[in-house]
Amino acid sequence: MPIAYPYKMSDWYGYDKDCSSGNLLVVGTDANGFPPVSHNTVSNESVNNQVITYTYTFVGQSGDLDATVYYGGTGFPGTARAAGYTTPALSGNISDYAFDPPFLIQGGNATTLTFKFTLLTAAVDTVPSSPNNSSSVTRCQYCD
Repeated sequence: MPIAYPYKMSDWYGYDKDCSSGNLLVVGTDANGFPPVSHNTVSNESVNNQVITYTYTFVGQSGDLDATVYYGGTGFPGTARAAGYTTPALSGNISDYAFDPPFLIQGGNATTLTFKFTLLTAAVDTVPSSPNNSSSVTRCQYCD
């Protein structure tokens, strides 16, 4: 590609802000264990030892009897949170592969709870734009 005249310093020493480094990360879910439990995942990394930041949102619940969802606060079990609550930014290592909601759940009966993982930043690779930077998992409290 020819360089336009007159030369600008950015032609030689700058960088193209539209370019991205690393791979485009893929946010999804995976299930393992018996019975299978869904986990949020981040894959397609170019470097498997990089720090990421993310949040979890308690989306809501449905079923026979609502559970109480706790996060943060002082003492056990923490502060009860309502549907729609989003954690502060959390950090982890992409090499962990599977991420689980950091909430404590008590009570409930045949209750399905939904949690949304949203990837915010990655040290090396590119975070996809919304909605591809998030995935949701469910937990069933005292289900058959």
